[in-house]
Amino acid sequence: MIRRKLTKPEKLTIETNIQSENTLGYGIFELIMKGKNTANTLFAMENHAYTNRKKKPNLGRYEKIRKEFESGEEDLFKRFLSVTSPEKPLKEYKFFDLFAGCGGMTQGLFQAGLQPVAAVEINPIACATHKKNFPNCFIHNKDIREFNPTDWTRDGSIEEINVIAGGPPCQGFSVAGKRDPNDERNRLFWEFVRIVKEIKPWYVVLENVPGILTMQKGQVYKTILGAFADIGYPNMSVNVLESATFGVPQFRPRAIFIANRFGLPNPYPNPQLTPDRYLPIESAISDLPPDTARPEINHEWTRHSQKMTARISKVPPGGSLYETFFDAWKRQYPGIPSMTIKENHGGTHIHPYLDRVISAREMARLQTFPDSFIFQGTMKQAMWQIGNAVPPRLAEVIGCALIPFLNAINIEVIPSTSNATLFSVFSFSWHSARPVLSASIKIFNSKGKSTVPVLRAFSANFPFLLIPLV
Repeated sequence: MIRRKLTKPEKLTIETNIQSENTLGYGIFELIMKGKNTANTLFAMENHAYTNRKKKPNLGRYEKIRKEFESGEEDLFKRFLSVTSPEKPLKEYKFFDLFAGCGGMTQGLFQAGLQPVAAVEINPIACATHKKNFPNCFIHNKDIREFNPTDWTRDGSIEEINVIAGGPPCQGFSVAGKRDPNDERNRLFWEFVRIVKEIKPWYVVLENVPGILTMQKGQVYKTILGAFADIGYPNMSVNVLESATFGVPQFRPRAIFIANRFGLPNPYPNPQLTPDRYLPIESAISDLPPDTARPEINHEWTRHSQKMTARISKVPPGGSLYETFFDAWKRQYPGIPSMTIKENHGGTHIHPYLDRVISAREMARLQTFPDSFIFQGTMKQAMWQIGNAVPPRLAEVIGCALIPFLNAINIEVIPSTSNATLFSVFSFSWHSARPVLSASIKIFNSKGKSTVPVLRAFSANFPFLLIPLV
């Protein structure tokens, strides 16, 4: 297809259409008005009109799972906190990332202010990426069953770890493919449990696909809760978080399990954006060169033959190049977040405007990886790593929600070295003049003997600490 600069009348026509319908992504408009060669611009406008008339995106793939789950019993330990102005950590909180992949969870928790000290990942290419971006973090490039919690320390001691996070392989759980409850990958979370039991972190964060909540009619989900209860984390919470509500330009719901060993609430970030304010795909990728690869930042894509390009040019937004592919080779809708990013042997999603699949860097942008985060290996290996990663922004807001509670433990509201449980509150007062809560709290240790009552001032985030949690 011949590419040329648009004439002034064509620009004005497109500008009028954009302003009148106000749904086409603003990124493409910026490129048009700058006079850059933007491939298939008029084609994009035609598809934009087609999208408004015909096909609409299906955004509720996991909505039924989320609603069914949230309609169950009330979880008294689940709390939602605003992370718009996140609290700063009072000390350097250390975390492990298990099944770390290339480091999406690591990057997000690091952005929140936590410090990665060890990671476990069996894939050597993903480990190379993790090592490049986190050179000071110990990486165990072996089977997790061979990991010893003292491997990362110089003297072989077990140091205090504040958070252990990770996502056991989820291919067996996902509704995107055939789910096999006997899949060996589904059992690897027991290794996660083993390491948590040995290290005893303050908080645990486990990430997976929402389909895990309904697998085997909820038995897999209940097994996970029971496994952590048996090792001293009895009040695990779970919630489905939609990444797009936190500024990720992609629809990517995830099931997030959180637990702690002090009987404290399990914090989750409050959603930040309503659907009408979700970031569109253009907000992340519009400034990347449409035709020129930049290998130094992984901006590379599958090169198509002329015949393949011609076929791709006929795919409308929401349509797929192949009828048999449900999660690949689909042209993205303009003006809204992208569909869930995945990798399928180079057959990733199709660019919303160009007649090619999206590049590895475009995938990384849609996952919220910074451009400074460089992926090792071939282009396809980079795509595989990105498609399997946790969006760093999602991990970041989870970390921001955890920090106030890590701070509370750090100032010894709850003794971090014991198995203490918040047992009772015998007096408290709310000062309306300032958002501070004073409380006298009696702490009981694991043997039932009370420790010395403490008097603490809590920020407005902590009125719920006064609920008896026994």
